[in-house]
Amino acid sequence: MERKSEEICREGFSKFLLKTIESKNIHWEKVEDDPPDYYLSLFGQRHFAVEVTECRIYRKSIIDKKQVLEKEHINYHKCYIKQIEQESKEKGILKGAYSIKFKYPIFKNSKYKKFLSKLKDEYFQYLQETYHLVSAAKKDIRKNNMWISSIVKHHQDRDAIYLDPGMKTAWIQSPQNKQIVKDFLQEAINDKKRKMEKKNILGSKILLLYDSYLLDETITYSFNDRKFENINYFHTVFIQFADGEGLMFYSKHPEDFNINNRKSLS
Repeated sequence: MERKSEEICREGFSKFLLKTIESKNIHWEKVEDDPPDYYLSLFGQRHFAVEVTECRIYRKSIIDKKQVLEKEHINYHKCYIKQIEQESKEKGILKGAYSIKFKYPIFKNSKYKKFLSKLKDEYFQYLQETYHLVSAAKKDIRKNNMWISSIVKHHQDRDAIYLDPGMKTAWIQSPQNKQIVKDFLQEAINDKKRKMEKKNILGSKILLLYDSYLLDETITYSFNDRKFENINYFHTVFIQFADGEGLMFYSKHPEDFNINNRKSLS
């Protein structure tokens, strides 16, 4: 049976492939007796053995509770703002770039989710009032005389709504946090190489990493030293984040995933 992390990684990598390859030329075959977890065929050829692994680092001594809550806060509100952006586009009322800021950490209140749903009308009203303006003054939203959120229009160069976190996030890129991520990635590479060699898996191999670590995002993988032992055992290492973003971390031949280079798969 396909695990949730496998499904998420398969769909995330498919989304990446669809940028250059038509869906009819992409075929996944689930393997019951893994490894590998899948065989990936492109253009009718079984070309890649694909292994999936998941990052399960949730607690480390250098990570305190407040930092974890901040990361949860950011991710939660990013999703909420994407909903606002999508609905406002459907209503035809989004014109320009906006940012929304929230009070922290009130979202831990059990009533906060219901309260957020009621805030939508406040944002939509501001979007309508500022539709024809190049920029606009900030609008504050309060509850019981306490500031909860604000929205502001910045310019009209792009139609989008962003999160203004209003808090420090530098710790995500701290050397300590990056080392945790780097150690995990090295461990995943070594572990999957060992398992695939034990089963004598031949041909090109892809490692898909599902990253559900709370203190992590694409920028965390911007290591100064990108040398990893055994990484060249894999054709490609692709990282799928829990928020839906994907990162091509390493590939020997990225041109293999481009329809214009179909001959390279022969």
